[in-house]
Amino acid sequence: MELIDTKHPNMNSIEFVRWLAAASAAPFGLTNVYATLKCDTSYTAFRGEQLIAQPAFEEAQHFLEQICDWLLCRWSKWAVRKGLIEDKFKEGWIRKVSWNWPKMKDVDVVKEQNAIALKLKNQTGSYAEFYGADWEEKLLQIAKEKEFCAKHGLVHPSTQTVSGTVVDGQDEQDRQDDEEGKEEA
Repeated sequence: MELIDTKHPNMNSIEFVRWLAAASAAPFGLTNVYATLKCDTSYTAFRGEQLIAQPAFEEAQHFLEQICDWLLCRWSKWAVRKGLIEDKFKEGWIRKVSWNWPKMKDVDVVKEQNAIALKLKNQTGSYAEFYGADWEEKLLQIAKEKEFCAKHGLVHPSTQTVSGTVVDGQDEQDRQDDEEGKEEA
């Protein structure tokens, strides 16, 4: 066993870091090719480095979450004592706090959106997961926008098919029933 001499730089540190990156990439199904490419040489290499680094960022975010929870709990108790806020906290409120951290963006937005739609359809994902803590407000805003568009004769993008056909939520039978009801009245 040799002690590292800290007065001299290690000439092999770059190669060591690349070797370490290759070993880190293996559990994520990334080949050694991703790890040995330099991120400034191609998009593939850049994406590979992103995928290798992301788990470390997520772990750091979880660590920060614990610190933020601790700080929020201490601050809220202090603020109640000082009279800055009212004590309306219910037992276990801290477990309901969620922090939103940046996530790694997907390369193909269309594939990402299709995956979200499929997760919602198969009930393997939730609006809270995709929209965050204020998911109800966001869905209500979307409903409000759709209603506004319908009221003013505008086409909301969510009511169009890929070919541009407008789908208003009614099938042909519903339309016929509505027309018959109008004629009878």
